[in-house]
Amino acid sequence: MTYDLHGYYGFNNLGDELMLESVIVRLSKNNEVKIRCWINKSISKSALLLYIKKYPNVLFKKYPITFKAFSFFISKNVTRAFWVGGNCFYSSESSSLQWLNKLTQYYCDKQAKFYFLGVGVGEIDSKDKKTFEQIIKNSYKIYFRECNSLKKVQYLNQSKFGISGDLSYNILPNYKKLCEKKDNFHFLFSGHKYFVERVNIDPIISSIINSGKSFKTINFHGGTGGDDEFNNEINLPDVNHLDVLSVEEQINEIINCQGIVSYRLHSIVVADFFRIPNIAIKYDPKISDYHSVMKKSKNSLIEVGEQFKIKDLSVPAENKVVEESIELNNRVFDEVF
Repeated sequence: MTYDLHGYYGFNNLGDELMLESVIVRLSKNNEVKIRCWINKSISKSALLLYIKKYPNVLFKKYPITFKAFSFFISKNVTRAFWVGGNCFYSSESSSLQWLNKLTQYYCDKQAKFYFLGVGVGEIDSKDKKTFEQIIKNSYKIYFRECNSLKKVQYLNQSKFGISGDLSYNILPNYKKLCEKKDNFHFLFSGHKYFVERVNIDPIISSIINSGKSFKTINFHGGTGGDDEFNNEINLPDVNHLDVLSVEEQINEIINCQGIVSYRLHSIVVADFFRIPNIAIKYDPKISDYHSVMKKSKNSLIEVGEQFKIKDLSVPAENKVVEESIELNNRVFDEVF
C-alpha cells in the first residue's frame, strides 16, 4: 500500500521540513508502506537532489502542471494521504483553501482516507467558510497542533477532530548530536517576505544599531524570493547575510548564535528547544498561541514594526510541553500509521 504526503515542501522552510522528517522517520518503520511525497512543480534541481539523498526510500513526485489531472495519480494502492503540519487553514489571495478542497475531494472520490496532522487554523473569511467546511467533510480526521485551533472549530462536528503536538518536536532530539555549539558572539534576525511592503523596517534597523551587537540575517522560509526580500532591506554595512541550504545548516546557525529575533515560528521553536534566547514577532495568531502555550515572558513577544531590546530576549521556564507533545504525537502516529 502507498501513503501520500503533502505540505509546503521544497523551499527550505525550517518548520515544514522538520515536520516532514518526523513523519517520514516514523513511517519508514513500516516496511509494508510505500511513501510518496508530493512537492511543488517549481522545486529547484538542487533541492530535489537533497531530498533524494536524505530520503532514498521515498518517491518524490512533482504536482502535475494541470492540477485537474492529479486524480489520475491516485491509484487503488493509495489508501491514505496526509497533510503534514503548518497553518494551512486560512483565507488567502492564492486561494489555498480552494486548492485544499480539490485535493481532499480527489482522495475522497477514490475512497482514500485523508488526514491533516499537526495543523493550525488561521483567519478564515466568511466567504471561505463553506469551502473550509467542505474540506473537513472530505477529510477522515484532522489533528490540530494546539487547543486554540480546536476552539475555532467548536461549531463543527467534533468527531473529525483530535489534538496532536507540534510534529517538529519528535525529530529535534536527533539534532542534538549533529550540531556542535561554538563560541560565536553574533545575533540572528529573520524577516518575513510578505511584510516587505507592509511594514516600516526602520524600527528593526534602529534596534540593531542601538543594540551595539553584531547581527546576521538568515532565511528560514524560501519560495519565490523567500524571506531574503525582507532581510535585504536591512542594508547595514556590518550586517552579513547567511546562506543556508538545509535544515541542518539552519539549526546549526541558531545553536551557534547568542540570540535570535524572528518572524518565523519554527525558528523560535528551535531556539527554545536548544535554550537560545529569542524574541518572536507576532505577525500571525499562531505566534501568540505558541507564546501562550510555552508561558514565555511578555517582553519576548513584540508587534510587527515594533522595536526590540536585547535584554528582552529570553527562553521559557522549564516545562513539560515538549515531552507532552512528543508523547501526544506518538499516540497520533500509532493511530494513523
